[in-house]
Amino acid sequence: FDAYVAAKARIFENQGRDGVVVVDADDPVAADLGNRSPGRAIAASGSAVTGDGVGVDDDEVVLGDHRFPAPDVGPSFLLDLVMAGAVALEAGAVPAAVGGVIAGFTTGPHRRRTIGVWGGVRWVDDSKATNPHAAVAAVASFPSVVLIAGGRNKGLDLTPLVTHRAVTAVIAIGEATDEITAVTDAHVASSLPEALAIADELATAGDTVLLAPGCASFDMFDNYAARGDAFATAVLSLKEESSWPAA
Repeated sequence: FDAYVAAKARIFENQGRDGVVVVDADDPVAADLGNRSPGRAIAASGSAVTGDGVGVDDDEVVLGDHRFPAPDVGPSFLLDLVMAGAVALEAGAVPAAVGGVIAGFTTGPHRRRTIGVWGGVRWVDDSKATNPHAAVAAVASFPSVVLIAGGRNKGLDLTPLVTHRAVTAVIAIGEATDEITAVTDAHVASSLPEALAIADELATAGDTVLLAPGCASFDMFDNYAARGDAFATAVLSLKEESSWPAA
């Protein structure tokens, strides 16, 4: 790991003292790299405002003296927006233009896309998370997760995903069910509608029901998009059947 970090640090070798580097203040390794840069380091965060005045405050993206409405996309995407916005302003971009891009940002299909929030429970489709690394990143974006995971594993270890500290319950689907139940106490569902019915029983206000499979979809669906579409359809169908209260 140290060699990996050292290799990444080489990006700063040709940076002058008049250069700028924007780093994730919540990542100790990234923050340390920024502090070692010859240029000026700006600390950014997707969940708070840093000492450099860059981050998120309630429902606003804060970039120094500028505040813009934050889209509802979760902390990790907000961090991306904050860092990109900080770089853009440093490069001379017009603040109003930066704010317009931030306000209009949406995630791509099946990439942590919120289907809706009802009764304080958020339902999120991240079917594109077809490996554990991507799925863990999705889980880490929310404080309390009822996780729907599984499918056709690619020979990867699912343990870090299904045992993540943010996960309060796991519902296993597809061919990877036995692998998941071997490492954690998971509920088992034979279909997405069944998984959602279980999630509905388990989730309480403040939870996120997250489809972040960590696996390919081919055991049950043609592709990840079909899996995500089926999830969204099942969520909306369950909403109609259950008469969930508004957010």
